[in-house]
Amino acid sequence: MQNYKFDITKIHNTLKVADVQVGFGIPSHNMDIVDELDEFLKENRNKLDGLFICITGPMSVHVAMVIAHNLAHNTRGIAVYDPKVSGYVVVITHDPMWQIGNVFPVDDDHQL
Repeated sequence: MQNYKFDITKIHNTLKVADVQVGFGIPSHNMDIVDELDEFLKENRNKLDGLFICITGPMSVHVAMVIAHNLAHNTRGIAVYDPKVSGYVVVITHDPMWQIGNVFPVDDDHQL
């Protein structure tokens, strides 16, 4: 992808958690970014099935909605990194162990 980056940086098999780094690519309009990202996620979302997704990096509301739309139903949940709480805040969950608003604590390198 040129307009946006969505990189699965690590899968913690024992935890069933995937670390995902996101970020903007070449300067683009939101309509181009979301179109490209949507296509990419449709082709690659099976790699994340059954995992809890922890996302770090800048994203617009448009991007967040495309990610949620594509990944929410096939994953255990989604959490987004928030530096204010030094952890990933759960924003979508299908896992009874985690509730919306819970925090996955991390170390200084954003590692679980």
